Amino acid sequence: MLVGATKAPRSQAAWLQAYRSLDHSYVKNQCSKLSRLSFPPQIRRFGELFVEMQKERERADYDPETVFNRNEVLQRIKEVEKVIDQFRTTDKKDLCAFAVLVALKRRR
Repeated sequence: MLVGATKAPRSQAAWLQAYRSLDHSYVKNQCSKLSRLSFPPQIRRFGELFVEMQKERERADYDPETVFNRNEVLQRIKEVEKVIDQFRTTDKKDLCAFAVLVALKRRR
């Protein structure tokens, strides 16, 4: 979003730096605040799902007793794809505001 969505018009170096720079804990924290902010519903839903999926990833990584049902996982993938498709239809100014919210930490 900030450096380009497809390979052709973007700087690969900028893309790699942006890709590896996100602090997922910070992003999760910021996404959990979206319901109190004036973002479009597509962005709020994306944030909710990010938080949900981050929790699931943590369970998968750190809870050895966690078992995922294949059909449930495939259903979640479809849900995520749908939410991402809706997210992409959001006005560019709102997408940029969201990117700033989750990528840039406020200085004190």
